[in-house]
Order: sequence, then C-alpha cells, then structure tokens
Amino acid sequence: MGSRLSDLIMFNNYNFMLSKDHTVLVNIGGHVRKGQKIADMLGVYKEGTRYAVAGGLEGERGTKDMIKLHDKTLTKEEIKKIAVIAPSATINVINSSSIEKKLRLKFPDSAENILLCRNINCISRPEMKEGADSLFYTVSQNPITVKCHYCERTIEEKDLKLA
Repeated sequence: MGSRLSDLIMFNNYNFMLSKDHTVLVNIGGHVRKGQKIADMLGVYKEGTRYAVAGGLEGERGTKDMIKLHDKTLTKEEIKKIAVIAPSATINVINSSSIEKKLRLKFPDSAENILLCRNINCISRPEMKEGADSLFYTVSQNPITVKCHYCERTIEEKDLKLA
C-alpha cells in the first residue's frame, strides 16, 4: 500500500502519515520522555491499536515527544490525565487530513481519581479501604502544587503519582 501526498501532513517540521479517518496527535513540548508515560496510561500498546510514539524530537521550540493515535477518541478523564502528566501538551484532532480541533492543556484545577496521595495514612489511599475517591485541588500552577481534599497534604509536581 503506497502513500499518497494527500495522506501526509507536516506538523511542527515532522511528516506524519494520516488516514482519512479520525486521528489524534498529542504534542508534548517541554516534557521530554513523558510520551511513553502517556502512551502507557492510554493503553496504546494493546493488540489491534494503531499508534506511533516518538520521543526526543528536535523542533523549533526545543525537544519534545509526540503520540499519534488512529481512530481514538480521548475521554475527558484521559485528557485530564494527560494534563497532569504533561501540563503544556497540545492535542490535535485530525479528520480528513486537516486539524479539526486543537486543545492546549494546562494542569487541571482539581483532579478526582487521578492522583495518589503521598500520605500513607490518608483515607483516599486504596490500602486504607475507606472507599474515598482521591481528590486534589491545585494550589499553584507555577510551580505546580496540589493539596489533598482529605488530609490537606500539599504535593509538588515532582512528587505527583498517578492513582
């Protein structure tokens, strides 16, 4: 199966093969090596999934990672998780070889069932068996800092862990 010129799109100086169907590109600038973590979280390595993950790409604005997903619609929950992992990521939804939607992410104001509290005694921890969903509020966007709803522990970006 040969590629046609109309099946290629130039995206930030990179050529990506696109189909006529729905495609999502996740551009993770400034967050090198976060692409693998996002791909794992999205479960792209399951059999039958069509994807491409590229890391350490050099671009005009520095190094970045990129993920291409074919026929994948991201849920609000997945988008929030991407924003937690890579707050400055951009998601592009492509249909018929043109960008239909562009979403520039930022760290969410709240995160429910996304993060794990670092306080081992917090009731939101699964091992506590209290059944409390984890819930965090963003205290600061720069530097990223969140606060647990239950134990009020403050956690910095470098110490965040996905639930």
